Amino acid sequence: KKIKYILITNGDSYVGRTLAMYISDQLMKKEGLLSKSHWREVDYESEAILREQMKDRIKSVIFNPFTSNERLINRGKHLINAAVHQRIKRILMYGAWVVIRLPLIQQLLHFWSSMIDNKSVIGLPMTTDTYLTTIDIGDVCDCVAQAALSKKSSIWTYQEGTNDEDDDSDYDTREPFYKSPPPPTAIKRVYELTTTVPMTLDLIAKTLSDAVKADGFDSDIEYAALTDDEVRSYLKFVAGSNKSDIEAHLSTAFPNKESNPKKQQDGLIFSTLKGFKALFITDLDEFKATHDQDDPNWYPSPKILTPFGIEYIIAHFQNARNSAVHIVPSLDVREITGHEPTELAFFFMKNRRQFR
Repeated sequence: KKIKYILITNGDSYVGRTLAMYISDQLMKKEGLLSKSHWREVDYESEAILREQMKDRIKSVIFNPFTSNERLINRGKHLINAAVHQRIKRILMYGAWVVIRLPLIQQLLHFWSSMIDNKSVIGLPMTTDTYLTTIDIGDVCDCVAQAALSKKSSIWTYQEGTNDEDDDSDYDTREPFYKSPPPPTAIKRVYELTTTVPMTLDLIAKTLSDAVKADGFDSDIEYAALTDDEVRSYLKFVAGSNKSDIEAHLSTAFPNKESNPKKQQDGLIFSTLKGFKALFITDLDEFKATHDQDDPNWYPSPKILTPFGIEYIIAHFQNARNSAVHIVPSLDVREITGHEPTELAFFFMKNRRQFR
């Protein structure tokens, strides 16, 4: 069969990069179905350039929108028009044929590790009565991969007499769009990927405290209701400062909180890079078998904390604060994957070594 491609936009963003790695890994596991991959720099403002990139046999387009609202609309239109012109059957957008909405991704809370380790505080732009929903990046990747790779995914249905094998049929792209093989139809247009338990600020601190204590941390994690500007300032230091500068900022931000003494970790070597803990080990497979933590490739880099990246994170908290009604968790992760989403408490427990 001819090679088919899955196109992921904004592959240099955290979600785009992680999706690309995850889907590549899934294809490799399927008897080496991953033939080759390409990274290309494109101008999303140009529909002609997008069409050129879609001339290969594209099976699915995953539109990972990582830009400001004004530009997002234009880029979305250009992408959809280019995909329709090239007769691409599946578009997933988190967008136009299927929309996958994401709340705050749990892994982004790794950016608070310096605050937690240094001051035993997690300061978030939440009020005490705010309910925050989150999602694990692994659940995001699993759901999107199901939609992009599997013809049996619960997201799609096919007209009678057709199936995903139609993707391999050759047809004249000069013919009108309605004469091409019938595309799959989405069961529903919008999917909300959330955990089943919304979390308050107090509950976030409690579950985090339980997790790090299980790994020997000897103090409770307190919560602090910060303003957007205070969090914005902290994340700017995480993005571009060294460890000592971040600690100096935390001492100014929390003048009444003593810094935690540094303790040598038993049997492990820790180092800090821009406020991030990096675990140096000789055998990653052995470590992962002993300590069931996330794949280190899933940890977000401080490089994503651009001005837009910081506003992207803060916007999730703003949406939670401004919600007029109590957030009702979605069951979409279970419906798509067949398993329950990773709750924030489990995420903290699984990755507890990265928060102390």
